[in-house]
Amino acid sequence: MIVLIAVVIYLTVNWRHQDEYGKISVSGNYTISDKEILEYSGLKSDSVMKPDNIDEKQIASKISKHPEIKKVTVRKIPPNEISIEVIEKNPIAIINSGDELSLIDEELEFFNFKNTEKLYDLPVISGIKFEKLNNDKNVVIDKDKLKLAVKILMDIINKKSGTQNYISEINMADNDKIIIFTNDKSVPIYFPVYDMKNIYDKEISEELNFKTEVLKEYLDKIYPKQKNNKIKYIDIRFSNQVIVCFENQEENT
Repeated sequence: MIVLIAVVIYLTVNWRHQDEYGKISVSGNYTISDKEILEYSGLKSDSVMKPDNIDEKQIASKISKHPEIKKVTVRKIPPNEISIEVIEKNPIAIINSGDELSLIDEELEFFNFKNTEKLYDLPVISGIKFEKLNNDKNVVIDKDKLKLAVKILMDIINKKSGTQNYISEINMADNDKIIIFTNDKSVPIYFPVYDMKNIYDKEISEELNFKTEVLKEYLDKIYPKQKNNKIKYIDIRFSNQVIVCFENQEENT
């Protein structure tokens, strides 16, 4: 009987020991370190916890407060692993709200940046009007203009040609044209304005896609040969042509 009790006690203690979660794995992060995610989670790399003391939703809620994390999933994986899977926000541009800079993604979500490496090669979207509320929070007034700027940029990015790397700024201040600046010589490129109410109509969508394709072809193949000739502006608002105006002459390409 004594031997049986001893065996039961041993098995119980051993089971409890095996049921402790002490391995923490982090995945899905590319620019945010494991250490930073753990700091937000409230866990330590050497944490050992009982299953009943692990609140996955609470841990996920803490991590989701990181300004550069879009989604987080926390799971217990028997026998002893706590799995943290994150999806980072993917910035496509920097937005200037007048008194501060933020990052913006394709879903028009604003977020602060902690990792300055994310700023490299990102164009700035400017000329968007904001209103400061009583709580000092900036709210977009020109939402349609912002949607159009992001739509144009995403059309360019989705062509997977790297054309966005030629662009330093997309200025939406002018109601008659969008001005896209090149990142090397700050050459203005005049781009047509579209009504966001009709932007997803097939005809308008096809025209926008055509214009971004014209922009891609010009920047990839012709601009490198012309950029040292003191270009005043480039205009692609008209059908089937790119107008290149040099400082001392005009030329149709």
